[in-house]
Amino acid sequence: MVKICFPEEIYSSFAFWLDVFSHEFIFFPGIPLKDFEEGCYLLTKCDAIQVTPQQIFVTEKGSDVISFLTGMFRPFVEGYQIICRYLSKEAATETFSEKQFIFGVRSFASQLIETGSTQCYEVLSSDMQKNALAVLVRLNVVKKIKMSDGLTYSVSKETLSKTAGMFESRIPVRKLVAARL
Repeated sequence: MVKICFPEEIYSSFAFWLDVFSHEFIFFPGIPLKDFEEGCYLLTKCDAIQVTPQQIFVTEKGSDVISFLTGMFRPFVEGYQIICRYLSKEAATETFSEKQFIFGVRSFASQLIETGSTQCYEVLSSDMQKNALAVLVRLNVVKKIKMSDGLTYSVSKETLSKTAGMFESRIPVRKLVAARL
């Protein structure tokens, strides 16, 4: 066994990402613990992890499975990270419409792609941009304001900073220490 994590840390991260990606993927609402337990069961069944009440171990065989799953979600995570960077650099000081948000994210992402800073073309998708805006409103990162001429949005800098940090963070992985007698 290679890596050790605590179930509470993994479940907390799982619940956060489940909430974030609820617009990108189809989940049954209201049963995140059951989804987590089923995921652990299936990963245990294919010998990717071993679960004890106190810890979850990633097996040697599981490293490839974890790499595959990480790679599958990477474009979504990176897209949301880029959108948060856009909001913190470009849109944090003023209100904006959905149309301005989409145009701004596309311009910002295009610059990053042109300079080679990212290869995340998925962030150019208006579906991802609209889904991210909806998630950021739900997480209170962006406030939706009804105006006479339509909806506008404003960024909560403090909440954006915390949420962007969560998008950047990874679950701490500890090396397995072999006991010696």
